[in-house]
Amino acid sequence: MSKNPLANLASLTLTLLVFTQSTTINCSIIAPHKDTIFSANNVNKQISPPYEELHKSSASSENAFKLTSSRFKRSTSPEPDQQLDECVKEIQSDHLEAAKEKLSRINDTTKIDLIVQKAYNQHHENFDKILKFGDMIDDVHRRLLIYKALFNELNTSGHLETLSLILLTEHLRFKVMTQDDGKPEIKRESGLLFDAIENAIMKLSIQKITNLFLNKTIPASTGVDLSLPMSSFEYTYKVIRGVIDNILEKLGTKKILSMVHKTNSVKYIEYVIAFQKAIFNKIQSNDSMKNDLVELAIRMNELMKSEAYNNTPSSIKAHIEEVKQNLPKSVRNIAFSSQVCIKNTQYNEFLYAADPTDDFYDRERRYVFTLLGGTKTDPMEPSKFLWKLERRKDDAFEMINDQYNEHLFAGDPKWDDDRRCALTWTPGGDCVNYSGWIFEPEGQEVYIKNYFENEYLFADHDKLHDNKRKVFTYVPKRKTPDSTWEIIDCSK
Repeated sequence: MSKNPLANLASLTLTLLVFTQSTTINCSIIAPHKDTIFSANNVNKQISPPYEELHKSSASSENAFKLTSSRFKRSTSPEPDQQLDECVKEIQSDHLEAAKEKLSRINDTTKIDLIVQKAYNQHHENFDKILKFGDMIDDVHRRLLIYKALFNELNTSGHLETLSLILLTEHLRFKVMTQDDGKPEIKRESGLLFDAIENAIMKLSIQKITNLFLNKTIPASTGVDLSLPMSSFEYTYKVIRGVIDNILEKLGTKKILSMVHKTNSVKYIEYVIAFQKAIFNKIQSNDSMKNDLVELAIRMNELMKSEAYNNTPSSIKAHIEEVKQNLPKSVRNIAFSSQVCIKNTQYNEFLYAADPTDDFYDRERRYVFTLLGGTKTDPMEPSKFLWKLERRKDDAFEMINDQYNEHLFAGDPKWDDDRRCALTWTPGGDCVNYSGWIFEPEGQEVYIKNYFENEYLFADHDKLHDNKRKVFTYVPKRKTPDSTWEIIDCSK
């Protein structure tokens, strides 16, 4: 893949597949139909708030471009000379050789803006003629002025659309920027023009994908065509970050992640990775979103288990691998570990299900304890310290003891007004609502909250028989210092 942000973009066809919980949206990321025209003014108004980094880059490039090029301003000459009008007529008639000859007789290069303005005449169908006309001009500087004026006409006429802009950048790059004429001012001006066009393309891409996510009327049976010219992951990531800025507050992390459809095609994996990386960085900068980390980690695990991911280039996979390593340890182990050990961080003691020699509450309910001394092994029954975490449809988790294959739950009975017993269900299977648990990240650790009772799991201050503590949920529904846990990878 080319390092140039827009190399070979005109021929690149991409598809972003998204779905909602009840519908599937097939979004082909392709060059749009030539008749599809987008207003630059509408684009700028709709993207709010703009992606900060892109906004600064765009503003810088466009301001510099305007300052260095008075030719962007329309000529106010009231009566263009005959040669100028003849040149315009030949361009519109597609007699480009004749138009080239007419232009060669015009020595004043400031007339080029007016020629392009009149030739374009606010009709997009004249774009190709003027572009080809520019290609035919031998003088590199004049060629640049034609491309520059053409971009200005697209902008002022409200005809900014992605395919035309991609073509314009390609011609600018190959017909001007790669030419060795030894004039630094041409390289500088062509670079500013390239940046301005690239930023216009990026804004269009951000707005189109934003509209896709926010459009509630898209039929499940139809797709939406949009153009995301992409030649590097870095460019894709910038676009997706802009989209996330526009839709996160309205849709939320969970819905966005669910709408990014898993796919068996390698070329689509890049988009999913870009979305997941952008959401992770957003969470990192917003502490109120930290509970979304578990949802993100689960989606990442699903992605990284797919066959398509195995065939993805390592340079692309490196982005999501970096996110994985930067996840809080407990969150990473919740999502990626087949078995875990659960340690209370207040007492440095591991959670386990009582063995047959311990007292049961009754035949169907087994106590759980933490073991004093910080050990997580028992030579006779090591598996009683191991737990499997299984995601439920309601997004809660089942916590299943490996030794007995029993689900942890909190329900009746209460120990007292402040403490509810945490038990495992000896008949096996879940206890519907009572056995669901929610993990809430706190730094590298987590709080574990019962889904039904909305109470936090904690290890009791009082010891039992000098070698263990009982484990309860806290009925007042508050977090306490002894309700923080570390989830540790104990996969066999």
